[in-house]
Amino acid sequence: MVTRDDGNELAGGLIGGASPEPTLAYRALRRVWHLGAALLRFRVQLEGLEQLAALPAPGGWIAAGMPHRTWIDPFLLWGWLPARPRLVFFGDAATMSRSVVRRAFVRAVGGIIPIPTRPAPGAVAVHLEAAARALEAGTVFCLFPETGPASEPGRIRRLGGGVAYIALRSGAPIVPIAIGGNDELFIGRRIVVRVLSPLDPRELAGDRKSTRLKSSHVAL
Repeated sequence: MVTRDDGNELAGGLIGGASPEPTLAYRALRRVWHLGAALLRFRVQLEGLEQLAALPAPGGWIAAGMPHRTWIDPFLLWGWLPARPRLVFFGDAATMSRSVVRRAFVRAVGGIIPIPTRPAPGAVAVHLEAAARALEAGTVFCLFPETGPASEPGRIRRLGGGVAYIALRSGAPIVPIAIGGNDELFIGRRIVVRVLSPLDPRELAGDRKSTRLKSSHVAL
């Protein structure tokens, strides 16, 4: 389901379909982003990728990035996590609709669930249905679950309930991803993206019938 686009903002619902296969535009723009990061001399270090071997399938899991400090955070996960299965994000509809270029970029890359600034009846159900459809198709659903005012470096903010709701509703494992060095950006900045052990949401909720995580493989 996709809500109506009023001409000013991108409509709610999943843009670009729910396939875990990265499109040519997705791969090409990742390479452009890597080049841009190299020109800025960002030294991005990915750690813990072997943790994904504990997942029951290559896709269908939730990447929970934290702490969320700057604009670069979603681009770090998009650029340095495996290209397949592809990532799907929530995004601010107004921000992504500010120019023709941004709208074209979003539609070319896909894998975006815009969140409109003007609440509408049934909008939350549209967002959740789109996230569930993306997970069921085998993509990786990426979100930053912190909420509230910014916290000082070294601490994360309070976590919102959205990640738990989506995980419990879908049964998708949650993979926490810690980002270090994103509190201040400058040329030559070293940034660490660390993948932590997957979490079974139903086990965390005390469900004895939870699905145990098992070995799998993720292609780079």
